[in-house]
Amino acid sequence: MDVRRAALVLAVASAVAGRAAGAPPVDLGVFESIPVLEGGRPMPLSAYARVAMLQMSGRATWQGGPASHWLARALFEPDATTNDAIFLISHPDTFDALGLATDKPRRRASYAELEPVLPRLRDLSSRAAGVKAADRTPADRDLLQLVSAISLFAAFSRGDHPAIVPRNGGHDPWLALSEAAQPADADAAMIATAWSGLRKAWLARDTTAFTDAARTARAAALHGLDDPRAGLRLRGEETMNRLRPFALSLQGYLVAAVLGFWVALDPRRRKTALAAVILVGLALLVHSAGLLLRAFIMGRPPVTNLYSTFVFVAWCCAAIGLGVERARRDGLGLLAGGTTAVVLLAVAGRYELDGDTMQRVVAVLDSNFWLTVHVLTIMVGYAGCLMAGAAAHVQLVKHGLQGAASAAPVARAVRGLLGLGLVFTFLGTMLGGVWADQSWGRFWGWDPKENGALLIVLWTAVVLHARGPRLIGDVGMAVGAVLGIVVVAVAWQGVNLLGVGLHSYGFTSGAAFWLTLIAAVEVIFCAATAGWIRSEEARSEKREVCDGSAFEPCREHDAEAGAAEF
Repeated sequence: MDVRRAALVLAVASAVAGRAAGAPPVDLGVFESIPVLEGGRPMPLSAYARVAMLQMSGRATWQGGPASHWLARALFEPDATTNDAIFLISHPDTFDALGLATDKPRRRASYAELEPVLPRLRDLSSRAAGVKAADRTPADRDLLQLVSAISLFAAFSRGDHPAIVPRNGGHDPWLALSEAAQPADADAAMIATAWSGLRKAWLARDTTAFTDAARTARAAALHGLDDPRAGLRLRGEETMNRLRPFALSLQGYLVAAVLGFWVALDPRRRKTALAAVILVGLALLVHSAGLLLRAFIMGRPPVTNLYSTFVFVAWCCAAIGLGVERARRDGLGLLAGGTTAVVLLAVAGRYELDGDTMQRVVAVLDSNFWLTVHVLTIMVGYAGCLMAGAAAHVQLVKHGLQGAASAAPVARAVRGLLGLGLVFTFLGTMLGGVWADQSWGRFWGWDPKENGALLIVLWTAVVLHARGPRLIGDVGMAVGAVLGIVVVAVAWQGVNLLGVGLHSYGFTSGAAFWLTLIAAVEVIFCAATAGWIRSEEARSEKREVCDGSAFEPCREHDAEAGAAEF
């Protein structure tokens, strides 16, 4: 027993020691709240550290801890970071081109490893930079990204990053620590002195002195800003980064979707349905809080770039799903709304890895009231079309398994959701014309984004009008709704791949592959389910004819045909 107890104590002590070894030597709480300038906007240093770590390492954390810990080491004792494997090398050819050892599979290298091959890296990156962006290979892009990361690393050691001293109330470019050696005003002098104190306290491992210096630096930087709400915005961003409301919402929607699937199998499971509804409601509250907090931080409506469109449309899908569930009480709204919200938030999470998601709004979006109304309205239209497509998946599978009668109620929901998508997409497109007329002097210009919105309107209108006079049946409408997901994806993201037009903005890396994959999967799904349904209906009709026939040879013929197949 004593041996076991000693082993347990030793294991616990080792775990604690391991955690302590990677823990910051001082409390970083106040340090992380110091405002810095990045991407044209003030942000807390914790957010900046995360963006910098993503740029260099492709990760948001360092050794399972905050990125601000590594940034403090890079700023205050840069020699201690030269052996940190933080430089992401995505392409295996890069290792070979630089002559780096690859005894075992890896994706990151340290500055100490890269320093001897820097001349070779500069030569290769210069060649890659001379190639047109559209013609660059993945290895070329990897080399350029690596050079950018090394430049940022070197800037930390020189004190050239981050920008910490506001100028002209924060309206002019801020100064880095290396540029503030001769401060022009009292606030700048106080900031420079405070950062010098931060370095001394870090090296001395003096938490009290470090915290006091961080408070001074933070207060002086905020005093140098004209925005009276800057402190609240910074606290809001810290809170958002710490709580991560959209990640919490994704988890809630995922569980709710699983419960919704269970309810859809048997709508009599009311307790499960109630639990799922409550879960979606709570996830929506957290999601809403995140959207409102993000809007307050940016001082803009919640939709300003492609990342935020995914987050907002996910909210719309969850809310629509909750409404559908309240009307139907059969699990469809929970399943479709939860699944769609999960997928959209997962896509948003992928874009979050590209860096700052609250960067300054591009000029084309820095406009008036009509832009806000137009964007939010058309996003609701996107949500309606996506929800129709999600529900149509359920309809087609249910039709194949249980027949047309069982799938008919779901078909009615698909029809209603298509109508919702059509109305809001049409209104959003028209409101976009009003905004364009005020901003650019023309209502319509056949811009790719405008054409994409028109394509959604035409597609949903054709599907609904073909269903009205029964030019197509419920299965045809469902197929049209599923393919409508592809149409929305092309209009939403595909137009950015063209790189032309006044609406060409946002993230595009890897989008072509995913758009192609989505289109292929949905086309295969529609073809497979439609063929399956047709086959099942043909068998059902044949059985009905045989069962109602007065001639016994019909059954004998079926038996002979079945035996011949085997």
